[in-house]
Amino acid sequence: MNRLSSGERQFIYNTSTLLYHAFNLLSVPTATRLSYRNICVVLEEVEICFHPEYQRTFINKLIGLLERTKLNKHFGFNIIVVTHSPFVLSDIPRGNILFIKNGENVTDKMTIETFGANVNELLAESFFLSSGFMGEFAKKKIMSLVEFLQSSELSTAEWNRDSASKMIEIIGDDVIKLQLRNMFAKKFSENENVYTAWLQSECRRMGI
Repeated sequence: MNRLSSGERQFIYNTSTLLYHAFNLLSVPTATRLSYRNICVVLEEVEICFHPEYQRTFINKLIGLLERTKLNKHFGFNIIVVTHSPFVLSDIPRGNILFIKNGENVTDKMTIETFGANVNELLAESFFLSSGFMGEFAKKKIMSLVEFLQSSELSTAEWNRDSASKMIEIIGDDVIKLQLRNMFAKKFSENENVYTAWLQSECRRMGI
């Protein structure tokens, strides 16, 4: 156990606790005591400590575990999962999901089909990321760079030709990077021929 990651240990803790209580209920003699055959399992923030791959496979592993132990032959399971993970959500049909925004039920307003959906779409639609997927610090830096490239100033306290060029090259989104390169070339190219030559080189680089 000492060699396992926190996510692996968390998975074992969660599932072993469930199995322990289920088998404990199964051991109750039905002739002398009330027999419980329906179990409601509530898993709060189930993705805590989980690597994204563990989040992606959790529902499948949980169902598989209940099937392999044959507990699903003895009990009816109602499993409620509270989650912020789009990977978990992509394993759940929309009809089985309660969407909560700022404490209010907004399920009737949701249109996205969650089962098997792309996780980026789930992040945007199901978790109400109206400000986008980019980190806030990176977003502010890029917006500041855009303002500089759109201005007539050749340098500011934060930006100049060299720092702007270096920032553009470390941006991971190819679409944003291309647009910023375009703006950079327009701002710092001395004449139209230089800008045209840059466009041609970008097209060659992209195989166009």
